[in-house]
Amino acid sequence: MNTMPVDAPNTVALLRELVASALGNEVRLILSGASSHNDLDDESSECYPAGYADYDGKGFHFMTYVQAHLESTATGRSPAYPEEFERWLADGAPGINLAQVLALKARSPSAL
Repeated sequence: MNTMPVDAPNTVALLRELVASALGNEVRLILSGASSHNDLDDESSECYPAGYADYDGKGFHFMTYVQAHLESTATGRSPAYPEEFERWLADGAPGINLAQVLALKARSPSAL
């Protein structure tokens, strides 16, 4: 059964654009709850797949790796954890919703 939100393909496409435009840190802030776009949050977007909780067997949540990837791309370093980032996108980018991504894009149109 596919539980990906209906708007996930649009969200994923926009996330790819934002990250490619050096806005990965802004996406990371949304995921960590530290963004002005978090007031647009839909509680259902916070449901992560079961395998995310103890992803590495050392107690680290999968999103730790996704956030490290976003931070590295925003600072111009070689992208960290690209496989985890791609898996997150393939899973429909849980933890962020289309309204948040659209608000970030609207605030940063010159970057796209």
